[in-house]
Amino acid sequence: MNSRSSPPWRTLDNAAKIFPSTGSSHDSKVFRFVCELREPVEPQLLQAALDKALDRFSMYRSVMKRGWFWYYLEESPLPARVSVEELPPCYPIYPSVRRSLLFRVLYYRRRISLEVHHALTDGTGALHFLCALVYEYLLLRYEGVFSDAFPAPPYDAAQFQLQVDSFQKYYEKPSNRFARLSPPAYQFRGERLPRRQMAVLEGRMPLDQVLACARRAPR
Repeated sequence: MNSRSSPPWRTLDNAAKIFPSTGSSHDSKVFRFVCELREPVEPQLLQAALDKALDRFSMYRSVMKRGWFWYYLEESPLPARVSVEELPPCYPIYPSVRRSLLFRVLYYRRRISLEVHHALTDGTGALHFLCALVYEYLLLRYEGVFSDAFPAPPYDAAQFQLQVDSFQKYYEKPSNRFARLSPPAYQFRGERLPRRQMAVLEGRMPLDQVLACARRAPR
């Protein structure tokens, strides 16, 4: 008789259920957040920072599996390793030839990139994780420079709160009146890259003009 217990697992929240079944090689359901530093990234320190961040965000140590009727996330002992950025942006994470964690941490020159499969978390959750990662990196990189008063990321949620289905908690069905008043989403037009590849476009905007536009926007 096998006495080993199965690894902890959890279901996908309502907003995440659509992503595993609709992903493809052309639409990986992977998104990216980036933090650019003022000096080149030190890979060893970034790896140590990732290990520390995962102690707090343990749910990121998950792989996605397919059940009889649904997908679910299962805790995994797979190591999380930082790597130099070589793949195209938002390269598929799931499915893959071998089972893998649902995120990757990349570095290139001064840039730290976090790429996440949308089934694991949403943009808010990924941004909190990236903030924690960069925070731990800066503490290691400038050890002895920052005092104990160095502010931590403004996010302090327990593990059970990190796993709450926010869709169930916050979603409100829009009224017909609201739907009629909502403007249509902006449609990007132009030529596609070969084989629907993705590219990273970088731009700079003057902060004073951006703030002025934001303040003129209707509330």
